[in-house]
Amino acid sequence: MIYFDNSSTTSVAPEVLDVYKQVLSDVYANPDSLHALGRKASSLMEKSRVLIAGYLHVKPQEIIFTGSASEANTMAVVGYALANQSRGKHILISCVEHPSLDHSADFLSELGFEVEKMPINEEGIVTAQEVQKRMSKDTILSSIEDAVEDFRQGKFLIVVDDEDRENEGDFIIAAEAITPEKVNFMLANGRGVLCAPITMQRCEELNLYRQVNHNTSMLGTPFTVTIDKLEGCTTGRLRYGLWPILLRRLRHSGVPDI
Repeated sequence: MIYFDNSSTTSVAPEVLDVYKQVLSDVYANPDSLHALGRKASSLMEKSRVLIAGYLHVKPQEIIFTGSASEANTMAVVGYALANQSRGKHILISCVEHPSLDHSADFLSELGFEVEKMPINEEGIVTAQEVQKRMSKDTILSSIEDAVEDFRQGKFLIVVDDEDRENEGDFIIAAEAITPEKVNFMLANGRGVLCAPITMQRCEELNLYRQVNHNTSMLGTPFTVTIDKLEGCTTGRLRYGLWPILLRRLRHSGVPDI
């Protein structure tokens, strides 16, 4: 049989299945129980929470285990809408969402939220123009596909952090869409650090080391040492037009002159 539904239900990796079987055999108790086996299960779950948080560079208390993706979707959508209803009650989703999102939207409608389901085009996506046409000052939630489409079109996204986390906003744009004008816009209006995510393998190829060996920052973000251009830069900031070139070279093979 050829399985074409991997995006819906993915087969478990053998090494993950081995660990899963071991845990079911050895640590099968309810982690909320007070007996020894329950405490052992709770300890293992909390260690996993800390490990996952480290991979994602978030706080352990921000990791919430759910029984399914549907439960996670419901918690995220309904929780966000209820927490932000003072800002507005208008929600945008597509007409082809997962049933868990549809059900969440129906539930919110019963609570007085205005839910609009946007049509898709012939390619199966909601266009940015469609989203902009329906956005209003009361819109508090739009599905992630809208953001992905903006990325495809080389547009900026502003990601705002929670007030109890870092309480900041970041300009985010696809590296492939970067231009001198967009770089200068970020430097002039962002007033922060211009960053480009790269893999650990790429860091090793470029001999880019971490700023510190023992990272004590709240989220443990693994910044490398800062970079600059070897030639054509005499003021401490890359001259107009060089940043886009440098960012693209960072993402591909070969060693740029940094």
